[in-house]
Order: sequence, then structure tokens, then C-alpha cells
Amino acid sequence: METLLPFSVRSLTWESMGFKGWITKDELCVLEESKEVAHPMKTVSDSKGNIQRIEVDIKPKIAWKNPFTKYGDHVSVAVIDELMSIAEAVAKDQEPKYGALNATKDQELSIAISESTL
Repeated sequence: METLLPFSVRSLTWESMGFKGWITKDELCVLEESKEVAHPMKTVSDSKGNIQRIEVDIKPKIAWKNPFTKYGDHVSVAVIDELMSIAEAVAKDQEPKYGALNATKDQELSIAISESTL
């Protein structure tokens, strides 16, 4: 049985910037005609509290389905994704989806943002 819970109940914080909006805490904020319009994000969780999907009631409706629900603990989704990427890279003799170059770029960006606030 699934229950619909406010995203903030999970105590996770997602922050991401895009060209037409951003995600902060439990809202998707979209710029529409130079105005900020906030849309609440909600999670759909199973009876154990594991996130099944995250939804935003906007047109068109946005939903992210957790591909790792069979593994349980929602906090480990990022770790599971990293491990699956490495496993697939080894099995298929290819580069991981997120490798050293991406990690380096992320660190450089993080440092630049931090230094820009000084």
C-alpha cells in the first residue's frame, strides 16, 4: 500500500538550478513570464517509508520513479546508482556513467561557488 507524504517529511534537501527554474527543499520553482511560481514536490512511499517516486503537480506532470525500490533504504539510492554504474562498466568493458572527469568537474564547480561567496 502506498501513501502520499510531503517531501519534507523525509528530511532530505534537494537543491538544483536550471535555466528555467530551480529545486529547493520541497519545491520546484519555475520562472513563468518573469515570475517565480512554486510547485510543491511530494513523495509516494511504501508502508516502510521507502520512496517509490517523487511527483510535481504541474503541466505536464513531472514524476521521478525510483529504479532501486527493491533495495529498500531510500538514502542509499545515490550509492546504489554509483555501484550499478561501476558494475555495468566492468561487465560491458566501458566507462562508468559518472567517472573521474565528472567528479573533478563537480569539485571544481563546488570550489568556484564557495570562493565566489568570499
